[in-house]
Amino acid sequence: MRCELHGADGCAECKPAMSAAWTVGQLKAALAEIPDDTPLVVNAVDTSDPDFADEQVIVAAGFGTVNWGDGYGPERDAIFGLECEIPEALLRTRPERPRRWAGERSARSGP
Repeated sequence: MRCELHGADGCAECKPAMSAAWTVGQLKAALAEIPDDTPLVVNAVDTSDPDFADEQVIVAAGFGTVNWGDGYGPERDAIFGLECEIPEALLRTRPERPRRWAGERSARSGP
């Protein structure tokens, strides 16, 4: 993506997220060794409070459409998007196991 002010691709000065944005290849590489049934979430920053992020689940993916208003009508967008929603239930549940206290060692954790 080109910076409108400086004409540079991924201008970190104007829009730091542009230079940090991952490509599909980077995401594929990050997911390559993860089992297929592993839950996947997106930590979406709340625009009204940048220090807070909503944990969202991915519900769809694909290319959207864009209409540039130049008379050609809607076209397939060049950007592949992930559609996310806030889940209706907790994604994590505490495992059923006895509580460990500081200094305790279990047979599983070793000496």
